Amino acid sequence: MDPINPYDTDDRISKGRFNRVFEILKSDVIYGDDTQQCPSLTPISCPVENVPKQEDAFNCGVYIIYYAFKTMDSSKFSLEFDPNLHREYLKAYLLENSEDMTNICLYCIWHLDKHRCQPDDEYVECISCSLCCRWIAINCIPKENRIVNYAINDFFCLLCQK
Repeated sequence: MDPINPYDTDDRISKGRFNRVFEILKSDVIYGDDTQQCPSLTPISCPVENVPKQEDAFNCGVYIIYYAFKTMDSSKFSLEFDPNLHREYLKAYLLENSEDMTNICLYCIWHLDKHRCQPDDEYVECISCSLCCRWIAINCIPKENRIVNYAINDFFCLLCQK
């Protein structure tokens, strides 16, 4: 889809753009083990009615994911699309469907079962988010977001903060 001219329906130009991007991606990515070839992909036509257009400089990823989902399931776009509501949906979806993060600090991704969060730390105290139950090393929490007594107060991670 061309965000500058979404009503450009010249299939030849769109397929050429797709093929150029796909060839570049294929040259840099190994699919499966190095003996497998990248699967062949075929461009699909995308309905261009009611395509919401991004009007800010920070929601491009949310729009791209929305476009991809609508295209893949062949459903219609809606001008009522709200990137903030979709971002909340994506956050919940990712939290519900992510891998077990029990022993991984949500902020720095360091394995907490090694009893240290950053390479030079000897031991780090951790706290569990009161909502999603993911672990965070207290050293990784920005100072302005730390609370006085984690034992008696709820703590919400950066994903669950309201």
